[in-house]
Amino acid sequence: EAISLDIQTILTSGQAPDCLHGVDLLNKLHQAADGRIHLLAGAGVSAKTVPALLEKTPLTQFHMSGKTIRNSEMVYRNPEVFMGIPGMSEYEIWQTDPDAVAAVRTMLDRAADEEASVNAQECELLCKGDTGHAAQRNADH
Repeated sequence: EAISLDIQTILTSGQAPDCLHGVDLLNKLHQAADGRIHLLAGAGVSAKTVPALLEKTPLTQFHMSGKTIRNSEMVYRNPEVFMGIPGMSEYEIWQTDPDAVAAVRTMLDRAADEEASVNAQECELLCKGDTGHAAQRNADH
């Protein structure tokens, strides 16, 4: 149905609390999408999880907040009056950590460079007529 609605990208964790736990469904969705829709894996994306996501899925697009939580500098705190959002501390500030985002970006750039290098090597082998090596690598993946 998403294809008929001309949706270009779907943000999903694979219907799991985080995208690492949703890997099985992410892979099924990727296969079903068949290049017609981009899957943007989200929830729990960080420098700690991206290597596993790259290894366990064919996905290359990820959504992350890069969230870090710091204490509010609020000096006066009245425990009798709650002014925040229910379930969230009014004494914490969520911010995007540029270093966390840069770390993931570096990983994704490195993975893209490695894939481009492999593709260039395969192209070179095919151009030389050595299709056995390229076919073997494709069978391995």
